[in-house]
Formats: sequence, structure tokens, C-alpha cells
Amino acid sequence: MKNLAQTAIVVALLTGSAQAQPVTIETTVGERGFPDGVVLRGQATSSVYVALPRNVPITNGRLTIDGQSSTPTLRHGSFGVDLNGRPVDALGLNATSGATPFQRTIALGSERLNGVDALNIRFDADLRTDADSCSDDVDLANSVTVAPTSRIAFDVDIGRVNSVADAIALLPYRALVLLPAQQAVTPEIAATALRVGTLLMGQGREPRFETMRGADAVAVRIAPVQEATAGSPSVRIERDGNRVDIVVDPAADFTAFERMLQVAPGALVGGKVVASQGPVKDQPTEEHFRAFPVLPSAQQIKRFGEWRLNFPLVTSNGRLPESALLKFFIAPDWSGENPILTMYLNDQIVGATRPEPGQGDISVNLPESLLRFSNTLRVTIERAAGKIYCAATDRGQAAQILPGSGLNLGDSKGNGFVGVANAFAVEGLVVLPAGAADANVIGPFLRLSSKILASLGTQARKLSVAFGTPSSPSDTGTIRFEVVGPAGLTLTMADQIAARELRYEVNSPLAVLSADDGGRTLLVQLSDVQDIPQPRALYLGEGSKALVANSGVVWQNTATHEGPSIGTQAWSLWQSISSKAGIAFWLVGLALVSLILSSRAILKAMFDRHRRTDGK
Repeated sequence: MKNLAQTAIVVALLTGSAQAQPVTIETTVGERGFPDGVVLRGQATSSVYVALPRNVPITNGRLTIDGQSSTPTLRHGSFGVDLNGRPVDALGLNATSGATPFQRTIALGSERLNGVDALNIRFDADLRTDADSCSDDVDLANSVTVAPTSRIAFDVDIGRVNSVADAIALLPYRALVLLPAQQAVTPEIAATALRVGTLLMGQGREPRFETMRGADAVAVRIAPVQEATAGSPSVRIERDGNRVDIVVDPAADFTAFERMLQVAPGALVGGKVVASQGPVKDQPTEEHFRAFPVLPSAQQIKRFGEWRLNFPLVTSNGRLPESALLKFFIAPDWSGENPILTMYLNDQIVGATRPEPGQGDISVNLPESLLRFSNTLRVTIERAAGKIYCAATDRGQAAQILPGSGLNLGDSKGNGFVGVANAFAVEGLVVLPAGAADANVIGPFLRLSSKILASLGTQARKLSVAFGTPSSPSDTGTIRFEVVGPAGLTLTMADQIAARELRYEVNSPLAVLSADDGGRTLLVQLSDVQDIPQPRALYLGEGSKALVANSGVVWQNTATHEGPSIGTQAWSLWQSISSKAGIAFWLVGLALVSLILSSRAILKAMFDRHRRTDGK
């Protein structure tokens, strides 16, 4: 009970004088993790998740789909939409040349929206090139695209929002983090806003840092509790008419706030982990193992299916993942053949196997060269059709990745960007220019800092901000911003192009990220303080230098690895010798040596006998 009391969030409701009216909450497919939309080919499905407040009445739900179909060789085609497992719309498709646009507006009844934590909107395409309903022949030229502008909207009574969890569920994709309306921002306020921004980035949202409230229905506001007493809430709700603020005190218990964000249904979105359940509980936390925090739900697999598991490069104890342990259950199908499981790390194949149906384990190595700050382990399953397979009657068989799946961690802590990520595992410092303390200037700095910290996978419980030059160097992980202007923004590239006369013309602000040799400090050099690059996400490898623009990482160097030590080489040689192949090789070698030695002895004895005979 004591631990629960320490991590619980107390909610205080301060109701404004204005009467709350229903407001419209709207999001798009692009904001839910599909910036390029959803593309379906063959027999495929894809889901978009939208969080809902559980204890607040929801009305007037609607789904507007902007799409197009391209079906030049289609013989049997349909496109359907399910909401939480129940069909809400379907569209028949015919063979056509070129792209055919379509729009569907679907009303979502209140009975489908209330009493659930999230909307699981599943798009289902069945595009086959054979009119036989039992055939599953497909042509990848046939496709259905759901545009990123497709919208999900509903009305909610803000006056009924009474919990932090419901308020978090209503936060928009571009969530507002409201700073105090004062000219100068203190380091404590900046650090709190940065912590909140990093948490929001980690949950798939894009934080905005401003001092004006604007028209946002729900926002996060940084404000100290005035005249706080023992037991005062550190995270609370304040409501004023059609506005709800999640108010975070700089002295807040961020462990509890982070857990609230993690368990908010639908917080992880798009092509990431399924968001219909909270973090897995009671999983191993040994020094060399970390369980996946969220697992996909069970699927009914017909012929093909896939899961996506996201994880940061460096875990909370600073160790790098070496392999993944996948525990699974696969129901048998009518073909009688084992399915094929294929594993991809950041879209590069790392393993494949044919597991037996039932419950089992798979261990797959994660090559260090393929790891990024933000990683996706994609697992696909393919079932055999069998001789009597019929696509029309196949309802699929269950398959699931089970609790206990996770990452096996090594001892390597890396260098370059990886070293900086490791240095932030416990404590970190972000040093901003002195001018960034202005409330009208600090927003873009905090946005970029949140993206960098989220890409580091930082779990630092102690995060501080300083303006200008710190009085003493920090022993912790440090991100230091420096505004140098276009003339001073330099980046050493490969020798092959150093002597060429190259001119670069860009229509985006730039930043250079450089990790020091000690692996503790990341220097961020900006070309323009008035226009700081804001990439959607940062995906950095094992290097130590990168050029960043609004589009993301434009260039980065490769990692430098030291050669193996003599001890490591000796151990590798012994392992090769002691392996089965090595033993066989040495046995064959010994046999050949023995044969040569015995042959010499036999020949020598024959010559000696011949000389003795001649002598007689």
C-alpha cells in the first residue's frame, strides 16, 4: 500500500464558472502513425487506434475515408472497415485502369463509442486475380490506399472529464505544453516541460511549447502548486468551461505521470505496437533481460500476419540489446504443415524458422550494425495453403506473442551516439543558449530537445536544464546547444569528396549533431536560432556525427569499431576449435599427418631392406 500511495496521482477538480459545452475532438490517419497513409495489397489488413475517455459520454462519431483504388488485374475485390471487431462499411471493387478515388463517410453510433478505452479501426482488403472464391492468387499491382488525411472525429462533453486518464486520452497529436505566462523561464520550469515533452514524444505525440492557451480543448500546463501542503496533488486537472488542463507541478512524481501515459489506451499508434492494452506486468527485470513493455494482442491468421515490437537502443541500465527472446503460441491449421516465422530488425532480415504448432520460444540475434536509437522488430507469419485450402471459408487460426518475450542485453555500452544514450540512462543535463530563457524563444529548443531525448530512449529520472555556460562541467550525459550561424556550420565528411567543389542549396534549417570521444556530450550546432529544424523523428545509428533537417537525418557517419583484443581472438579460435566442425577438421588433419608419418616410416624400412639385400 505504501508503494501505491507513493505512485498514485491525486486528481483535483477546479471547475470554472463557464458552462461546458460538447467539443469536437478530431484526428487523422496521418497523425495516428501513418504519415503516408495505409496501403493494402492482396489480402491484407491494417489497424488505426484512437484513444477514448472511458468515463465521458461520446456522441456524433464519424469516420471520413479519403482513398483510392488501383485494380488493373482484379477479378474478385472488396474493401471493408471494422470498428472494434464489428463491420461498419464495405465497398465492392472492379478491375479498372489507373487510380480511382473514393470517399466514404461513416456514422459511428454512440453505442459503439461509449464504455471502451479505444477505437480499433481496421481496414480490410481482399484483392484477388481469380474469380474462384477459394483462390488466393494476388497481384501486387492491385491496391487500396487510405490517405493520411482520412479523419476520425467525435464530440465529447468536456464538463464530464474527471480523471487524468480521460484527459490524456483526449490530448491531440500536436499536444500543447503550456508554460507560465512570464518573460523569463526558470531552469526548473524548462526541465519539467522537457520531461513532459519527452514523455509525449515517446507516446507518439508531437509536443508544442507555448505561453498562450489558444483554442486547444485539452492541454498540459506547467505550474507550481501554490501554497502546497502535505498531500497536495502534484498532477491535477483544472477545468474552465470548454477547456481542460492537466496541470503538472515541477515537483511532480514523474514516475506516476509516466505510468499514466503508458496505460492510456491507444497511446502507441500506427505501425507501432498494438495499443489496446497497457504495459505487461510482473515481467523479469534482471540485469541482462528486459521484457517488451507492450505486447500485441492475439490475431486470427489466415495466410499471412505480422507483429511489430518497438524498443529503444539503450535500456534503462545502459546495456545494448544483443538478441530477442520471443515466446509464442501458434494454433495448428488444416494444412498440417508448420508455418514460417520471419524476423526483421529495422526491415533487415535477421532470422527465419518453421516452429511447431503450440507454445514455444525463438531466440534471434540482433546485429549491432542494424541497431538504431528507435528500433522495430517485425515478426511475420505465413501459413501453408494446403491441398484443400479455400480462402472464402478460412476464418484464420490464433497466434500470439506471449508475456515473457523481451531483449537479452549484453555488456557493451557503445560509443558515439550510443555512448551519449548510455550516459543519459540515469541522469542528464540539457544546456541551452542564454537567450533561450526567453519564453518567446524557448519553444523550438524544447521541441528539438524532446525529439533527441526520446530518440535516446532515455529513462533518466534526474533531468535538468541550464542556460548559458554551466559553472562547472557535468559528469552526467549532456546535450549542449550552440548557435553558430550558416558560416560556422561545418561537418567533416569522407575524404573522397573533400577536394571537390560542392555547393549545397537547401530549403530547410540545419543542425549538426556531434558526440564527443568520451561518449557523454552531444553538441547540437544550429544554423539559425530563428528557424530550428523540427524533424518528425530522429533515427540515428552507431555513428558520432549527423546532419539533421526538417525531413530528418540527411547524413550520418558510420561507427568506428576497435579490432578484437588478443584474448578475444584466442577465445574465438578456441571456440572454433571446440565446435563440431572444428573438431572434425582437426581429426581429419591429424589423420593426414599420421598417414604421412606412417608412410615415411614404411618407405624408409623398405629402402633399408633393399640396401641390406644389395650389400649381400
